[in-house]
Amino acid sequence: MAQTHVDIDSALEAEQQRLTSRKQELETELAEINSRLARITRYFTDEPTPSSRFSPPSPRRGDRHPRGFVQQTVLKTISEHPQGLSRGEIIKLLATEGIGEQSISNSLSALVEARKVLLPQTRGGKYRSAAAEVPTAPDQPSP
Repeated sequence: MAQTHVDIDSALEAEQQRLTSRKQELETELAEINSRLARITRYFTDEPTPSSRFSPPSPRRGDRHPRGFVQQTVLKTISEHPQGLSRGEIIKLLATEGIGEQSISNSLSALVEARKVLLPQTRGGKYRSAAAEVPTAPDQPSP
């Protein structure tokens, strides 16, 4: 009699595993069907796709620099070096302030476009401030 009880238990466990596995397969298939139906519904309606919906702007992270900080810092650094600075030199100088290389490059492009910085004439040349003072003779006052 004990053997019959063991056979029933193992048969029920096997059936439970089979049904659980089948249920998981059906749930996966149902999720795929629902996804396809949602895509078809969106096709026939004017509802925008989820990726193109406008979402509210995410809050800024606290470790970001304020707007315009990088451009001001790059311009100030270039202005402090009248002989000019290469892009690499600027990156090295500003790395201590936590400003990334891409941010510096973007700022240089914006400053050149705004004509606040002069673009180097040669590859690897030096960026110079467009507002650099015109040198005067030592005995003449500065304007």
